[in-house]
Amino acid sequence: MALTDTWLKSPDKKGRTYEKSDGNGLSVRVSAKGKIVFQIRYRYPKGGTPSRLDLGTYPDLSLSKARKLNVKIKEGIAEGVHPKITQEKNLFGEGKYSTFSDLFLDWYEQEGVKKKASRNVKATKQHVLSEMGRYPASQITTARWMDFFEKHMPLRPYMTGVMLSFLKQVYFRGISKRVVNENPLAHLSARRDLKIVRKKRKRVLSDEELIYILKALTLGRSAAKTKIQVLLCLYYGCRIGELTNSHPKQFDFNTGLWTLLPEEHKTGGFMDLPLVRPITKFSKPLIVQAISISGSKEFVFTNVTNPDKFSDKAKGQSHLNIPKNLNAYILKNFNVKMVHWTIHDLRRTARTNWTKEIKGEKITLPHVAEIMLGHSTPGVEDVYDLNSYLPDQARAYNKWGERIEELLNAPLPDRKLENSSTDTRTVDKDGGLVW
Repeated sequence: MALTDTWLKSPDKKGRTYEKSDGNGLSVRVSAKGKIVFQIRYRYPKGGTPSRLDLGTYPDLSLSKARKLNVKIKEGIAEGVHPKITQEKNLFGEGKYSTFSDLFLDWYEQEGVKKKASRNVKATKQHVLSEMGRYPASQITTARWMDFFEKHMPLRPYMTGVMLSFLKQVYFRGISKRVVNENPLAHLSARRDLKIVRKKRKRVLSDEELIYILKALTLGRSAAKTKIQVLLCLYYGCRIGELTNSHPKQFDFNTGLWTLLPEEHKTGGFMDLPLVRPITKFSKPLIVQAISISGSKEFVFTNVTNPDKFSDKAKGQSHLNIPKNLNAYILKNFNVKMVHWTIHDLRRTARTNWTKEIKGEKITLPHVAEIMLGHSTPGVEDVYDLNSYLPDQARAYNKWGERIEELLNAPLPDRKLENSSTDTRTVDKDGGLVW
Protein backbone atom coordinates (compact mmCIF):
# COMPACT_ATOMS: atom_id res chain seq x y z
CA MET A 1 0.00 0.00 0.00
CA ALA A 2 1.26 3.49 -0.93
CA LEU A 3 2.26 5.98 1.74
CA THR A 4 -0.19 8.67 2.86
CA ASP A 5 0.22 11.90 4.82
CA THR A 6 -2.27 10.56 7.37
CA TRP A 7 -0.08 7.50 8.06
CA LEU A 8 3.09 9.59 8.16
CA LYS A 9 1.56 11.97 10.73
CA SER A 10 0.18 9.22 12.99
CA PRO A 11 2.04 8.95 16.33
CA ASP A 12 1.90 5.14 16.72
CA LYS A 13 5.11 4.24 14.85
CA LYS A 14 7.61 4.11 17.74
CA GLY A 15 9.10 1.03 19.39
CA ARG A 16 10.69 -0.76 16.44
CA THR A 17 12.70 -0.11 13.28
CA TYR A 18 11.09 -0.99 9.95
CA GLU A 19 10.55 0.15 6.37
CA LYS A 20 7.37 0.90 4.43
CA SER A 21 7.24 1.11 0.62
CA ASP A 22 5.54 3.75 -1.48
CA GLY A 23 6.33 2.11 -4.83
CA ASN A 24 8.71 2.84 -7.72
CA GLY A 25 11.70 2.40 -5.41
CA LEU A 26 10.60 5.01 -2.86
CA SER A 27 10.11 4.04 0.78
CA VAL A 28 10.49 5.35 4.31
CA ARG A 29 12.68 4.01 7.10
CA VAL A 30 11.19 4.43 10.55
CA SER A 31 13.50 4.33 13.58
CA ALA A 32 12.57 2.99 17.01
CA LYS A 33 12.19 6.60 18.17
CA GLY A 34 9.78 7.41 15.36
CA LYS A 35 12.15 9.29 13.02
CA ILE A 36 11.01 8.97 9.39
CA VAL A 37 13.55 9.10 6.55
CA PHE A 38 12.63 8.97 2.85
CA GLN A 39 14.89 6.67 0.87
CA ILE A 40 15.12 5.25 -2.61
CA ARG A 41 16.60 2.03 -3.91
CA TYR A 42 18.29 2.16 -7.29
CA ARG A 43 20.87 0.59 -9.58
CA TYR A 44 23.47 2.88 -11.15
CA PRO A 45 24.40 2.48 -13.87
CA LYS A 46 21.31 0.63 -15.00
CA GLY A 47 21.72 -3.00 -14.03
CA GLY A 48 24.50 -2.15 -11.56
CA THR A 49 24.82 -3.00 -7.87
CA PRO A 50 21.69 -2.25 -5.77
CA SER A 51 22.18 0.88 -3.67
CA ARG A 52 20.17 3.07 -1.32
CA LEU A 53 20.07 6.85 -1.01
CA ASP A 54 18.50 8.92 1.78
CA LEU A 55 16.49 11.83 0.40
CA GLY A 56 15.52 13.66 3.56
CA THR A 57 13.58 13.52 6.82
CA TYR A 58 9.82 13.88 7.17
CA PRO A 59 8.25 16.45 7.68
CA ASP A 60 11.18 18.62 6.45
CA LEU A 61 10.74 16.81 3.13
CA SER A 62 7.06 16.32 2.29
CA LEU A 63 5.64 13.18 0.68
CA SER A 64 4.78 15.01 -2.57
CA LYS A 65 8.31 16.48 -2.89
CA ALA A 66 9.89 13.10 -2.11
CA ARG A 67 7.84 11.50 -4.91
CA LYS A 68 8.81 14.23 -7.38
CA LEU A 69 12.48 13.88 -6.44
CA ASN A 70 12.24 10.11 -6.86
CA VAL A 71 10.89 10.58 -10.39
CA LYS A 72 13.70 13.06 -11.22
CA ILE A 73 16.32 10.65 -9.94
CA LYS A 74 14.91 7.75 -11.98
CA GLU A 75 14.85 9.94 -15.09
CA GLY A 76 18.43 11.00 -14.37
CA ILE A 77 19.57 7.37 -14.09
CA ALA A 78 18.05 6.70 -17.51
CA GLU A 79 20.10 9.62 -18.89
CA GLY A 80 23.31 8.46 -17.17
CA VAL A 81 23.25 10.98 -14.29
CA HIS A 82 24.19 9.67 -10.85
CA PRO A 83 21.36 9.91 -8.26
CA LYS A 84 23.57 11.94 -5.91
CA ILE A 85 24.01 14.57 -8.62
CA THR A 86 20.24 14.93 -9.04
CA GLN A 87 19.83 15.15 -5.27
CA GLU A 88 22.57 17.81 -5.06
CA LYS A 89 20.86 19.90 -7.73
CA ASN A 90 17.65 19.63 -5.74
CA LEU A 91 19.40 20.75 -2.53
CA PHE A 92 21.52 23.60 -3.88
CA GLY A 93 19.67 24.62 -7.03
CA GLU A 94 20.92 24.76 -10.61
CA GLY A 95 22.46 28.21 -10.08
CA LYS A 96 24.83 27.00 -7.36
CA TYR A 97 25.71 23.74 -9.06
CA SER A 98 29.34 23.89 -10.18
CA THR A 99 31.35 22.45 -13.00
CA PHE A 100 34.77 21.23 -11.94
CA SER A 101 36.24 24.31 -13.61
CA ASP A 102 34.17 26.53 -11.28
CA LEU A 103 35.25 24.49 -8.29
CA PHE A 104 38.94 24.55 -9.24
CA LEU A 105 39.03 28.28 -10.04
CA ASP A 106 37.36 29.09 -6.72
CA TRP A 107 40.09 27.10 -4.92
CA TYR A 108 42.83 28.54 -7.13
CA GLU A 109 41.85 32.15 -6.44
CA GLN A 110 41.64 31.60 -2.68
CA GLU A 111 44.32 29.00 -2.00
CA GLY A 112 46.26 28.07 -5.13
CA VAL A 113 47.93 31.44 -5.62
CA LYS A 114 49.27 31.26 -2.05
CA LYS A 115 51.12 28.00 -2.68
CA LYS A 116 54.90 28.22 -2.88
CA ALA A 117 54.91 25.75 -5.79
CA SER A 118 52.87 28.14 -7.94
CA ARG A 119 54.32 26.72 -11.15
CA ASN A 120 52.96 23.28 -10.26
CA VAL A 121 49.57 24.78 -9.43
CA LYS A 122 49.49 26.52 -12.81
CA ALA A 123 50.49 23.32 -14.59
CA THR A 124 47.69 21.48 -12.78
CA LYS A 125 45.27 24.18 -13.86
CA GLN A 126 46.44 23.88 -17.46
CA HIS A 127 46.24 20.08 -17.73
CA VAL A 128 43.11 19.45 -15.65
CA LEU A 129 40.72 22.15 -16.83
CA SER A 130 41.28 21.45 -20.52
CA GLU A 131 40.08 17.86 -20.04
CA MET A 132 37.90 17.75 -16.92
CA GLY A 133 36.78 21.33 -16.37
CA ARG A 134 33.51 21.15 -18.29
CA TYR A 135 32.05 18.28 -16.26
CA PRO A 136 29.84 18.78 -13.18
CA ALA A 137 32.11 18.53 -10.16
CA SER A 138 30.16 15.80 -8.39
CA GLN A 139 29.55 13.78 -11.54
CA ILE A 140 33.23 12.91 -11.99
CA THR A 141 33.62 9.50 -10.39
CA THR A 142 36.74 8.00 -8.84
CA ALA A 143 37.00 5.66 -11.84
CA ARG A 144 36.91 8.64 -14.24
CA TRP A 145 39.68 10.37 -12.28
CA MET A 146 41.73 7.16 -12.35
CA ASP A 147 41.43 7.11 -16.16
CA PHE A 148 42.62 10.72 -16.27
CA PHE A 149 45.64 10.11 -14.02
CA GLU A 150 46.64 6.89 -15.77
CA LYS A 151 46.59 8.74 -19.09
CA HIS A 152 48.98 11.43 -17.84
CA MET A 153 51.18 9.28 -15.58
CA PRO A 154 53.47 7.76 -18.27
CA LEU A 155 54.24 11.24 -19.65
CA ARG A 156 54.68 13.12 -16.39
CA PRO A 157 54.65 10.83 -13.31
CA TYR A 158 55.85 13.47 -10.83
CA MET A 159 53.35 16.03 -12.12
CA THR A 160 50.53 13.47 -11.86
CA GLY A 161 51.28 13.01 -8.17
CA VAL A 162 51.31 16.77 -7.67
CA MET A 163 47.99 17.13 -9.49
CA LEU A 164 46.38 14.48 -7.27
CA SER A 165 47.53 16.34 -4.16
CA PHE A 166 46.13 19.68 -5.35
CA LEU A 167 42.85 18.22 -6.62
CA LYS A 168 42.15 16.60 -3.26
CA GLN A 169 42.38 20.09 -1.73
CA VAL A 170 39.99 21.43 -4.39
CA TYR A 171 37.34 18.90 -3.43
CA PHE A 172 37.80 19.40 0.32
CA ARG A 173 37.19 23.13 -0.17
CA GLY A 174 34.07 22.29 -2.19
CA ILE A 175 32.80 20.11 0.65
CA SER A 176 33.42 22.90 3.16
CA LYS A 177 31.36 25.26 0.99
CA ARG A 178 28.69 22.55 0.50
CA VAL A 179 29.07 22.69 -3.26
CA VAL A 180 29.85 18.96 -3.39
CA ASN A 181 28.96 16.18 -0.99
CA GLU A 182 32.02 13.97 -1.22
CA ASN A 183 35.63 13.83 -2.37
CA PRO A 184 36.10 11.08 -5.00
CA LEU A 185 39.89 11.45 -4.60
CA ALA A 186 40.01 11.19 -0.81
CA HIS A 187 41.16 7.58 -0.73
CA LEU A 188 43.40 7.67 -3.81
CA SER A 189 47.11 7.28 -3.15
CA ALA A 190 49.78 8.22 -5.67
CA ARG A 191 52.03 5.41 -4.47
CA ARG A 192 49.42 2.69 -3.91
CA ASP A 193 46.88 3.33 -6.68
CA LEU A 194 48.91 5.08 -9.38
CA LYS A 195 52.18 3.29 -8.59
CA ILE A 196 54.07 6.59 -8.56
CA VAL A 197 57.29 6.19 -6.63
CA ARG A 198 59.41 9.31 -6.54
CA LYS A 199 63.04 8.26 -6.37
CA LYS A 200 65.26 10.43 -4.23
CA ARG A 201 67.88 12.11 -6.34
CA LYS A 202 71.42 11.45 -5.10
CA ARG A 203 73.54 13.31 -7.64
CA VAL A 204 76.55 14.95 -5.98
CA LEU A 205 79.12 16.61 -8.21
CA SER A 206 82.73 15.52 -7.72
CA ASP A 207 85.65 17.96 -7.40
CA GLU A 208 86.68 17.14 -10.99
CA GLU A 209 83.19 17.90 -12.26
CA LEU A 210 83.12 21.17 -10.33
CA ILE A 211 86.46 22.14 -11.88
CA TYR A 212 85.06 21.62 -15.37
CA ILE A 213 81.87 23.56 -14.55
CA LEU A 214 83.79 26.44 -13.01
CA LYS A 215 86.16 26.53 -16.00
CA ALA A 216 83.17 26.60 -18.36
CA LEU A 217 81.68 29.49 -16.39
CA THR A 218 84.97 31.40 -16.44
CA LEU A 219 85.96 30.81 -20.06
CA GLY A 220 82.55 30.40 -21.67
CA ARG A 221 80.15 32.99 -22.99
CA SER A 222 77.41 32.57 -20.41
CA ALA A 223 75.62 35.75 -19.39
CA ALA A 224 76.98 37.44 -16.27
CA LYS A 225 73.75 36.86 -14.34
CA THR A 226 73.92 33.14 -15.22
CA LYS A 227 77.46 32.89 -13.85
CA ILE A 228 76.40 34.68 -10.68
CA GLN A 229 73.37 32.41 -10.18
CA VAL A 230 75.46 29.24 -10.53
CA LEU A 231 78.19 30.49 -8.20
CA LEU A 232 75.73 31.68 -5.55
CA CYS A 233 73.74 28.43 -5.72
CA LEU A 234 76.94 26.46 -5.22
CA TYR A 235 78.24 28.83 -2.52
CA TYR A 236 75.09 29.22 -0.42
CA GLY A 237 73.51 25.86 -1.27
CA CYS A 238 70.34 27.90 -1.81
CA ARG A 239 67.33 27.04 -3.94
CA ILE A 240 67.32 28.65 -7.38
CA GLY A 241 63.94 30.23 -6.56
CA GLU A 242 65.44 32.05 -3.59
CA LEU A 243 67.71 33.85 -6.03
CA THR A 244 65.33 34.42 -8.94
CA ASN A 245 62.68 35.83 -6.58
CA SER A 246 65.13 37.89 -4.54
CA HIS A 247 64.92 41.67 -4.34
CA PRO A 248 67.58 44.22 -3.29
CA LYS A 249 65.98 44.94 0.09
CA GLN A 250 66.77 41.40 1.24
CA PHE A 251 70.49 42.17 1.15
CA ASP A 252 71.65 44.46 3.96
CA PHE A 253 75.31 45.27 3.38
CA ASN A 254 75.49 47.26 6.63
CA THR A 255 74.65 44.27 8.82
CA GLY A 256 76.11 41.82 6.31
CA LEU A 257 72.95 39.70 6.18
CA TRP A 258 70.73 38.23 3.45
CA THR A 259 67.27 37.83 5.00
CA LEU A 260 64.32 35.99 3.51
CA LEU A 261 61.02 36.45 5.35
CA PRO A 262 58.97 33.30 6.17
CA GLU A 263 56.77 33.82 3.11
CA GLU A 264 59.85 34.14 0.89
CA HIS A 265 61.34 30.68 1.38
CA LYS A 266 60.01 27.14 1.12
CA THR A 267 60.10 26.10 4.77
CA GLY A 268 58.98 29.47 6.12
CA GLY A 269 55.32 28.46 6.08
CA PHE A 270 55.57 25.83 8.82
CA MET A 271 58.74 27.10 10.57
CA ASP A 272 57.42 30.67 10.72
CA LEU A 273 60.99 31.92 10.84
CA PRO A 274 63.05 34.08 8.49
CA LEU A 275 65.99 32.49 6.68
CA VAL A 276 69.10 34.51 7.49
CA ARG A 277 72.47 33.98 5.81
CA PRO A 278 75.66 36.03 6.23
CA ILE A 279 76.98 38.05 3.30
CA THR A 280 80.71 37.33 3.12
CA LYS A 281 83.72 38.61 1.23
CA PHE A 282 83.09 35.86 -1.33
CA SER A 283 79.38 36.51 -1.95
CA LYS A 284 79.21 40.31 -1.61
CA PRO A 285 80.91 41.15 -4.95
CA LEU A 286 78.57 38.74 -6.77
CA ILE A 287 75.44 40.18 -5.16
CA VAL A 288 76.54 43.77 -5.81
CA GLN A 289 77.23 42.91 -9.44
CA ALA A 290 73.84 41.18 -9.85
CA ILE A 291 72.00 44.22 -8.46
CA SER A 292 74.00 46.50 -10.72
CA ILE A 293 73.25 44.42 -13.82
CA SER A 294 69.50 44.18 -13.16
CA GLY A 295 68.92 47.93 -12.89
CA SER A 296 65.66 47.10 -11.12
CA LYS A 297 64.51 48.34 -7.72
CA GLU A 298 62.31 45.28 -7.25
CA PHE A 299 64.31 42.29 -8.53
CA VAL A 300 67.95 41.30 -8.33
CA PHE A 301 67.65 39.08 -11.40
CA THR A 302 65.59 40.37 -14.31
CA ASN A 303 64.49 38.97 -17.63
CA VAL A 304 66.08 40.51 -20.72
CA THR A 305 62.71 41.16 -22.38
CA ASN A 306 61.13 42.55 -19.20
CA PRO A 307 63.51 44.50 -16.94
CA ASP A 308 60.87 44.81 -14.22
CA LYS A 309 60.40 41.12 -13.58
CA PHE A 310 62.17 37.79 -13.90
CA SER A 311 59.15 35.94 -15.33
CA ASP A 312 58.09 32.39 -14.43
CA LYS A 313 58.76 31.33 -18.00
CA ALA A 314 62.22 32.86 -17.97
CA LYS A 315 63.00 31.29 -14.58
CA GLY A 316 62.01 27.86 -15.79
CA GLN A 317 63.96 28.10 -19.03
CA SER A 318 66.99 29.66 -17.38
CA HIS A 319 67.77 27.16 -14.64
CA LEU A 320 66.86 24.15 -16.79
CA ASN A 321 69.07 25.23 -19.67
CA ILE A 322 72.14 26.31 -17.67
CA PRO A 323 73.51 22.77 -17.07
CA LYS A 324 72.76 21.75 -20.65
CA ASN A 325 74.64 24.75 -22.06
CA LEU A 326 77.61 24.27 -19.72
CA ASN A 327 77.78 20.57 -20.56
CA ALA A 328 77.83 21.41 -24.27
CA TYR A 329 80.73 23.83 -23.72
CA ILE A 330 82.67 21.23 -21.67
CA LEU A 331 82.19 18.58 -24.36
CA LYS A 332 83.23 20.91 -27.16
CA ASN A 333 86.24 22.49 -25.47
CA PHE A 334 87.48 19.83 -23.04
CA ASN A 335 86.25 16.68 -24.82
CA VAL A 336 84.55 15.52 -21.60
CA LYS A 337 80.96 14.32 -21.59
CA MET A 338 79.18 15.16 -18.35
CA VAL A 339 76.28 13.07 -17.07
CA HIS A 340 73.12 15.15 -16.64
CA TRP A 341 73.03 17.38 -13.58
CA THR A 342 70.68 20.10 -12.36
CA ILE A 343 71.06 23.39 -10.55
CA HIS A 344 69.47 21.78 -7.49
CA ASP A 345 72.32 19.24 -7.48
CA LEU A 346 74.62 22.12 -6.56
CA ARG A 347 72.64 22.48 -3.32
CA ARG A 348 73.17 18.79 -2.50
CA THR A 349 76.82 19.06 -3.49
CA ALA A 350 77.37 22.02 -1.16
CA ARG A 351 75.63 20.29 1.77
CA THR A 352 77.68 17.11 1.26
CA ASN A 353 80.94 19.05 1.20
CA TRP A 354 80.11 21.11 4.29
CA THR A 355 80.26 18.05 6.56
CA LYS A 356 82.81 16.00 4.61
CA GLU A 357 86.39 15.86 5.81
CA ILE A 358 88.57 17.90 3.47
CA LYS A 359 92.27 18.05 4.31
CA GLY A 360 91.61 16.53 7.73
CA GLU A 361 88.79 18.85 8.84
CA LYS A 362 85.10 19.45 8.28
CA ILE A 363 83.79 22.82 7.14
CA THR A 364 81.04 22.79 9.78
CA LEU A 365 78.82 20.62 11.98
CA PRO A 366 75.67 18.93 10.63
CA HIS A 367 73.16 21.06 12.57
CA VAL A 368 74.80 24.27 11.28
CA ALA A 369 74.80 22.86 7.73
CA GLU A 370 71.06 22.18 7.98
CA ILE A 371 70.39 25.75 9.12
CA MET A 372 72.53 27.06 6.24
CA LEU A 373 70.20 25.19 3.86
CA GLY A 374 67.10 26.58 5.54
CA HIS A 375 66.01 23.20 6.89
CA SER A 376 64.42 22.66 10.27
CA THR A 377 66.60 20.83 12.79
CA PRO A 378 65.46 17.34 13.87
CA GLY A 379 63.32 16.51 16.90
CA VAL A 380 62.89 18.88 19.83
CA GLU A 381 65.83 20.98 18.67
CA ASP A 382 63.43 22.54 16.17
CA VAL A 383 61.21 23.63 19.07
CA TYR A 384 63.77 24.86 21.59
CA ASP A 385 66.84 25.83 19.58
CA LEU A 386 65.92 28.87 17.46
CA ASN A 387 69.50 30.07 17.09
CA SER A 388 70.63 31.17 13.62
CA TYR A 389 74.28 30.32 14.38
CA LEU A 390 75.38 33.27 12.24
CA PRO A 391 79.04 33.29 13.39
CA ASP A 392 79.25 29.55 12.68
CA GLN A 393 77.58 30.07 9.30
CA ALA A 394 80.04 32.85 8.42
CA ARG A 395 83.03 30.68 9.28
CA ALA A 396 81.63 27.79 7.25
CA TYR A 397 80.88 29.98 4.23
CA ASN A 398 84.38 31.45 4.34
CA LYS A 399 85.94 27.98 4.41
CA TRP A 400 83.64 26.83 1.59
CA GLY A 401 84.48 29.97 -0.39
CA GLU A 402 88.19 29.18 -0.06
CA ARG A 403 87.49 25.66 -1.29
CA ILE A 404 85.55 26.89 -4.33
CA GLU A 405 88.36 29.35 -5.04
CA GLU A 406 90.85 26.45 -5.01
CA LEU A 407 88.72 24.52 -7.49
CA LEU A 408 88.28 27.63 -9.63
CA ASN A 409 92.04 28.11 -9.90
CA ALA A 410 92.88 24.41 -10.19
CA PRO A 411 94.26 23.09 -13.49
CA LEU A 412 92.15 20.74 -15.55
CA PRO A 413 92.44 17.10 -14.45
CA ASP A 414 95.68 15.70 -15.92
CA ARG A 415 94.25 13.04 -18.20
CA LYS A 416 95.55 13.06 -21.75
CA LEU A 417 93.33 11.81 -24.55
CA GLU A 418 94.28 9.72 -27.53
CA ASN A 419 94.46 11.54 -30.86
CA SER A 420 91.01 10.32 -31.83
CA SER A 421 88.00 12.51 -32.37
CA THR A 422 85.77 9.73 -30.98
CA ASP A 423 87.80 9.25 -27.79
CA THR A 424 85.60 11.01 -25.24
CA ARG A 425 85.67 10.94 -21.44
CA THR A 426 82.37 10.51 -19.65
CA VAL A 427 81.46 11.31 -16.07
CA ASP A 428 79.62 8.36 -14.60
CA LYS A 429 76.51 8.39 -12.41
CA ASP A 430 78.54 8.32 -9.21
CA GLY A 431 80.43 11.44 -10.21
CA GLY A 432 83.81 9.91 -11.10
CA LEU A 433 85.49 10.19 -14.48
CA VAL A 434 85.58 7.07 -16.62
CA TRP A 435 87.29 6.48 -19.95
